[in-house]
Amino acid sequence: MGHRCGCDPRSAANCSVCRNGKDRAGGATAIQAARAGADGQDELARMRWTEVLAAGAAHGYLPLVCDALEALGCLGVRTGDQARACTLLASAQACRDDIRYRFRFDYEQAAVDKAFADLTTASVSRSALTWQAAAQLALGQGLAAGRIASIGDAT
Repeated sequence: MGHRCGCDPRSAANCSVCRNGKDRAGGATAIQAARAGADGQDELARMRWTEVLAAGAAHGYLPLVCDALEALGCLGVRTGDQARACTLLASAQACRDDIRYRFRFDYEQAAVDKAFADLTTASVSRSALTWQAAAQLALGQGLAAGRIASIGDAT
């Protein structure tokens, strides 16, 4: 039998949904991540967005998944991992389109615009992955680090 959020009770201590309550799953951590990113604390932002992505992906909270993939993609551009960043950004946009998630705060839109402006032409040709495959890539699962695959390679 699952825990109150549906996760395995043995992993509930590691589940941000269980720790924070289902309605706030990842929300407080997303705010911390956004603040760290705005303050230029890229490593802290990356850690927090990774937590948000893990919780969102585990529980199917796709708006959080989109926000986290997008933020991790923007951070990737800033740190020079353009191919991976482009894949995450394209995947986040595909997920946004699928669920009709259009809203972005002004600072989020500015970060996405800057990330795309800073991408090289070679990186922009990368394919979007499903949100599940993109989450695995961002979390270091499934696809090997640094290897960018097309949708066909990931499925």
